[in-house]
Amino acid sequence: MISPEVTRRARLVLQGMTLEEKCAQTMMVSYGLGPELPPEFGGVLAAAPVGAVLLLGYNIADEPEGIAKLTASLAEASRAAGAGVPVFIAVDHEGGTVYRLGKAGTRLPGASAVGAALEAGMDPALPAALYRNGAEQLALLGISVNLAPVLEPLNGENRDFLRLRSFSSDPRMVSVAGRLFIDAMRDGGILAVGKHFPGSGDGDPHANLPLYGFDLADPDHPQILPFREAISPGGLAAVMTSHVRAPALDRERPVTLSRKAQQEYLRNTLGFRGLILTDDINMKALSEGPPAMEGPPVGRAGGSGEAAPAAGEEGSGGKAGRTAAEAIAAGADMIMYLEKDIVDVHRALVREVRTDAAAGSLTPERLDRAVTRILEMKIALGLLEGAADPEQGTAPSGGRKSFSAAAFGELKKEGDLLLRTFRAFPKAQPGVRPGSPGPDLPGPGLPGPGREGS
Repeated sequence: MISPEVTRRARLVLQGMTLEEKCAQTMMVSYGLGPELPPEFGGVLAAAPVGAVLLLGYNIADEPEGIAKLTASLAEASRAAGAGVPVFIAVDHEGGTVYRLGKAGTRLPGASAVGAALEAGMDPALPAALYRNGAEQLALLGISVNLAPVLEPLNGENRDFLRLRSFSSDPRMVSVAGRLFIDAMRDGGILAVGKHFPGSGDGDPHANLPLYGFDLADPDHPQILPFREAISPGGLAAVMTSHVRAPALDRERPVTLSRKAQQEYLRNTLGFRGLILTDDINMKALSEGPPAMEGPPVGRAGGSGEAAPAAGEEGSGGKAGRTAAEAIAAGADMIMYLEKDIVDVHRALVREVRTDAAAGSLTPERLDRAVTRILEMKIALGLLEGAADPEQGTAPSGGRKSFSAAAFGELKKEGDLLLRTFRAFPKAQPGVRPGSPGPDLPGPGLPGPGREGS
């Protein structure tokens, strides 16, 4: 829970920010290829002091010292830009097939393996210790956000897309394992991001806009159980939305762009008060145009400020900027955008806010609420405290000690031992094996429970 004092400090920081700085805070981006920060990224941050940077596999050095130096450089570069608010430094650290740290860290076991072990009687303290160790490794490297865990139960819709990335086809087991993961990350000083809300649907958003066919009118629906239980007080502080059509929540707009899904359902019905992050808005699910979008595009219905470009003249970043504005207007606090034209998209987002004064979609007030929540999370993590030293490879990490190769080596030794202990546990189980449909779930291509149509 965010304390009143943290909120007060966040609002004080917000008061000193320009519109351009506020819009930039809502963006999670990547900086490009290689394990070292390119000099030109400093120019990007000067023009668009973004709120978060996602590290991808090709940004990770072979040795932990290289990773710590990179995160320190990112922290310092962000402190020198805009309002001086350090970036979230994020990574996908689910474990199993989704792992970015290479040889530098301990690979967490895959979600399906953890679910199977728990179903077979493993003491939950062992995966909890593994996750806590993983969080401490991330924190010592200067990483503050983990885009995990997957909180979706494996079902007839998402099996092809998720497979080993889901803890189980049993929603109760997903809830138990997911909470172990979230609590361990929090205890280790890392912001965990539960994904993909409300589910991945029947396809891959990198290729198309999937359909999520479960009926979520009842918040007690089994498929939503892990999310509902994770966001109880003191639990999950951040959620990633999925690019899906969920007719039970909104028949017109995909979840990423739907106020009904984000504000009315996720916040009002389920009671979520944390940070909402979108998946990459450049995925084909959105970039090639969601179907049946109602109403005029954000910022194109008149209003004061800079005139909107004529059709065909909006320039690079215009469509992504409109999509970002729609997502934030719908309830998202931060959008993920992993292409190179960061500055162009930022400018387009600023233009959307300025030209929206009369349109009423993305208002300055809604933007302020989003940025306040981002600042609250950064203050709670301690990211606005202390300084970074890129030459020494140190970075502010929520009040924890600066990077030490010896300390990291001990953490990795402990993590590797925990992993060997986990792998030695007998995995035979009488129930459903991970990666297979449950006894009450259909196979690929068949309608799932609550699915409308085939």
